[in-house]
Amino acid sequence: FSFDAVLSNEWNLASALRVDDNLSIDNVKSSELLPEGANDIAFEISKLSDGDFTDAISVMNADLGNEMGDLSDNLVHQKSLENLLLDQRRAVSSVSIDEEVADLMQFQRSFQASSRVLNTLDRMLELVVMGLIK
Repeated sequence: FSFDAVLSNEWNLASALRVDDNLSIDNVKSSELLPEGANDIAFEISKLSDGDFTDAISVMNADLGNEMGDLSDNLVHQKSLENLLLDQRRAVSSVSIDEEVADLMQFQRSFQASSRVLNTLDRMLELVVMGLIK
């Protein structure tokens, strides 16, 4: 009995296969009634693999493949949904560079205007004080 399997996979089907401890070469030899080499018991054992096992494995592999495909599609969908939600959060919570630059320019103009007003007041006071001294 042999079975090739990928041992690195923990879900490997080979781990489910068990050989009966009572199985020996004497158990599968021909019965006492038939001549030596007839191997009727081995022939009957081979009849047991009428395709049901192969069909069951094929169906199980197909189901597993379909579920893995569905899982992969769901994962891609969840990742895109996560990215969409993160983008929306960033849009709400982040600072708009355009608005900040416009506000900065407005504050700069306001500062320049108030600076001119103060310079004008300073000159006027200087003229008044100098006029009083003379």
